[in-house]
Amino acid sequence: MPDNSFKLTAFRESPRATIAPAPEGFKWQSTYGPGGADDTNAFAYQMHQVVRLDEKISGGWIATLHRPDGRSASRNCTSYASGRAGIEACADRHQEALIADTERKQEWESKQTWRSRTE
Repeated sequence: MPDNSFKLTAFRESPRATIAPAPEGFKWQSTYGPGGADDTNAFAYQMHQVVRLDEKISGGWIATLHRPDGRSASRNCTSYASGRAGIEACADRHQEALIADTERKQEWESKQTWRSRTE
């Protein structure tokens, strides 16, 4: 059975702000969706937020992963750039599990009768 546990790793400041391009299908968007007015602090797969990066009142940044079991995991980041790099590296490592979780959510949403459907 594959290990579906998600773990965020705290990243230290590095001269390389981005480790690699975001995995295919993943992109940075507003925490309020693609039409939001705020910064692009949410890392999403097909518009479903999987991780968000928030500035703390006390200074610094925190990355919060939304796990498939409904719980969340958070890690402090030394800067915005290192937080983004860490999130992209985590998504690259756990790409298959994140995609599978998003597809489960999309399937569940498609069966909800309270949502308007366009066919």
